[in-house]
Amino acid sequence: MGNPAKVLVVDDSDEDIELITNMLKPAGCAVSSANDARLGLDLAGKERFDVVLLDNRFINSPVVGISLLSEFAAKVPGGVVMITAFGDDDLEKDATLLGASAYLSKPLDADKLLKTVAGLVAHRPPAS
Repeated sequence: MGNPAKVLVVDDSDEDIELITNMLKPAGCAVSSANDARLGLDLAGKERFDVVLLDNRFINSPVVGISLLSEFAAKVPGGVVMITAFGDDDLEKDATLLGASAYLSKPLDADKLLKTVAGLVAHRPPAS
């Protein structure tokens, strides 16, 4: 992927964060994480990330990822990938309309995840 991509994983499942991290790190990505959507949004405002992987459903929170998607997209111009185990065509359409660069269903396929992140990183805007 050239320069290391900075990826923020926002998911309430520590197991999913670990799984995604283990998929991305061998490809040279620098991975940070947040297990709460609002914490992830705060982190995205403090650090520059190339890509955010945003879960939609947070078990211990009334917040759903899609409700914050446009805010993440404004803070991370490289792209936001919506990830969910509870998706459907309407959610995918809504996510795209709200600024998602891509949409992936869980369980995640490592090759598809890596290709998606690599594609977004290849087209990331230059650091300002």
